[in-house]
Amino acid sequence: MRRTILVADDEAPVRRVVARALEGAYAVLAAADGQEALDVAAARRPDLILLDVQMPRRTGWEVLSALRAGAATRLTPVIILTSGAEVSRKVEGLSRGADDYVTKPFAGAELRARVDGLLRRHELALGANPLTGLPGNAAIEAEAVRRLAAGEPFAFFHADVDRFKAFNDACGIAAGDEVLRTAARCLREALGPGFSGHVGGDDFAAMCALAEAPHAAQRLAAGFDEAAPALVPESRRGLVRAPTLSIAVASSARPGADSYGRLCEIAGEIKSFLKAESGRALSRFMFDRRTGR
Repeated sequence: MRRTILVADDEAPVRRVVARALEGAYAVLAAADGQEALDVAAARRPDLILLDVQMPRRTGWEVLSALRAGAATRLTPVIILTSGAEVSRKVEGLSRGADDYVTKPFAGAELRARVDGLLRRHELALGANPLTGLPGNAAIEAEAVRRLAAGEPFAFFHADVDRFKAFNDACGIAAGDEVLRTAARCLREALGPGFSGHVGGDDFAAMCALAEAPHAAQRLAAGFDEAAPALVPESRRGLVRAPTLSIAVASSARPGADSYGRLCEIAGEIKSFLKAESGRALSRFMFDRRTGR
């Protein structure tokens, strides 16, 4: 099902330009004044709103305030369409709750790029883990599916904090939360421009180019091991071991690794092998070297 974009502008030529720029990728709704924009937004629940500032009946600022006050629309992404290029106008829009702005006249390609980018960021934010800020399950699966469809081989990481429950029980929830935040930070730093996500609990997922995977795995293990000793509360040092990571890496280039579910299955098998080792003092990673299905 195509996502829906509402363009609210009292100028018909602007509405036509927007419709042409977004046709094919999105379903476009139109409103010619501020009150109509609010009525359409309430009835149709668009995925994103393009909002002109100067409109009859209700201005763009009034519409934006009403959207942000409504339970059903307070999180709807809004791009302000403004003919004023003044910095103060742009700052005012952002301070009122707009997510982005486009100055008229605009190129259709620029508008399409801003809409695409904002919707991607919004989807990631909605699924983000509240503790680590990393994208959650839905975003992880969507990224894997996107990469598989693109046909460019990639590495799929599944990282797990070893002995996390025991650490959490011994050191407390606050210390456990800090372990997860540190694991997320190390993952982001290790993967760089790659994708990092938080499956939930002490499980993380990531994706990057195959050629970059060995370096990323090394950086992740080394970075976490460097930070881990300080994660043990002072009162528990000498009594509790610092946490480590088990890092399983599957390749989409392997025959049969043609779905998100299969990548998770392969990485899970490797992770189970790593977790079976007891007493490790350092993080360890392993790549899938098998060639069969």
